Amino acid sequence: VIELAAREFDLVIVDTSTTFTDAVAQAVQLADRLVIVSGPGSGTVSSLARMSGLAIRLGVARTKVARLENRADARSKIDYSLGRAEVGLEAARAYRVFDGGREVADLLAAGQAYDLSEPGYLFSDSVGATLAQLLAELGCLPECEEAQIAAEGEVVRRPRSLFGLRRAAR
Repeated sequence: VIELAAREFDLVIVDTSTTFTDAVAQAVQLADRLVIVSGPGSGTVSSLARMSGLAIRLGVARTKVARLENRADARSKIDYSLGRAEVGLEAARAYRVFDGGREVADLLAAGQAYDLSEPGYLFSDSVGATLAQLLAELGCLPECEEAQIAAEGEVVRRPRSLFGLRRAAR
């Protein structure tokens, strides 16, 4: 199915299980980029190392492995040394998606998930920048100004509001 989709479309994204079954192993072997998602902190390095090491043993090139730190703290700097000594992570490109905090939870609870796609939210801006950088590396970046800006720059951090969405209530 993945081979057929790859022939028909420019970009195919496969979201797999964290358990390496035969189907997951085949998807990993066919991938142009393997993005391993983890949470923040150094406690996730061992699971990242196991996953990337298995992918390398399956024949995935080290340069095709990337790691994505999900729910990252926007105020902290990325630790590039994290996991560099582990098999499969030594050449991995690191991406970060920032935690949107209470504002994201409030919008989702209010049924306003669509509003998260608007510019200005830390979470959605970091997702857009990460996706644009990944697509640029793969040569699939759309030819539009917003995508070019997102691929080139870092996420502009919006000042935190003391009350988040509650400020709009009167």
